[in-house]
This record gives sequence, structure tokens and C-alpha cells, in this order.
Amino acid sequence: MKNPNFLLKIAILQRFGTQRKFARKIRVHESIISGVVKGRINLTPEEQEQWAEKLGCTRGEIFPEAAKSEIALVDCEVQP
Repeated sequence: MKNPNFLLKIAILQRFGTQRKFARKIRVHESIISGVVKGRINLTPEEQEQWAEKLGCTRGEIFPEAAKSEIALVDCEVQP
């Protein structure tokens, strides 16, 4: 099965070395990190922003589905 949050996992490993260290930094249980990386747990947009900030990334860089939804919203805006 393809990992839906592969970019997130790479960012965590590059910045913190392990998911455990990242979990400690953001004060959540390691199983939450694992669940999000594996696509079993979804984060709110606010949580995605917080994680991205801790990882030194933008939300769209590590959560591609967020970038797609933001683009869709921009495309749908009504121009005066």
C-alpha cells in the first residue's frame, strides 16, 4: 500500500531523526504520529499548520491533499 503521508515521514526523519523525537517535541503520543503518517488518523487544518511549523515546512509541502484543497478554493473564488 502506498504511504499517503510519505512527505510528512521524510520531513520528520530529516528534522528530528525519529518519529519518537518529533512526538516528544509536539507533546503527543508516538502512536498519533504513526497513525497520521500511515493515513489512519486525519489532522485538522490547524493541527497540520502546527506540525508544519515544527517541521520548518509549509502545510502544502508535507500534506499534499491540503495544497490541492487550497488550490481548489482559490480556483472557485468569484472575481468581481
